[in-house]
Amino acid sequence: MSWRSLLAGSVEEPGIIIKDPLPAKIEHISDIADSAYSAEGDSKFLEVLSHITAQLPISPIEIRDGLDAEEIQQWHQGLLSIEELDAFARAVVQRQAMIRGEIPEHFIYKATCKQCGPIWLWMEDEVLSCPWCINRINHHSIPRPTVIRCGDCDYFNPIDHPFLGHCQRGEVEDIAGLWRTTFRECEQFVPIP
Repeated sequence: MSWRSLLAGSVEEPGIIIKDPLPAKIEHISDIADSAYSAEGDSKFLEVLSHITAQLPISPIEIRDGLDAEEIQQWHQGLLSIEELDAFARAVVQRQAMIRGEIPEHFIYKATCKQCGPIWLWMEDEVLSCPWCINRINHHSIPRPTVIRCGDCDYFNPIDHPFLGHCQRGEVEDIAGLWRTTFRECEQFVPIP
């Protein structure tokens, strides 16, 4: 194999295929050095993310994909600390668990959200919106600290009977429907606005 065939980007010998060993356009020799520096920096960044995610159920790639280019650049410049990356990774893991309907460990108080109704939260209070609002908007389940009444839910669809209706979210119900006054556990509950 000659140097011309290597630089041409193809090899005719069986079992050996080399394509484009060099970048397509190089304006200046420093571009090669910048490319190598960037690859080395990305490698170090992924190594740090691997260390951070070692005890978490998430991959370094998922964390990297959650960051925008400006935040990654800030890490390379030393403006974003490892502690901040760790906090971000833990927040992503918590958000993924909440989407699955799992209650974070520190959500130990019963609270009320104006948008979602009764919820688990880190404080006992009435709030205008909460972290569970994202679940409500995306139609994911929300674990409730109390039972709710079907008639107080926005998904309750009344029928001709004064006390009966059906759930628009497909919750299990009797043949006749759900009683407006029935108290039950429901992760699909959304209060009537």
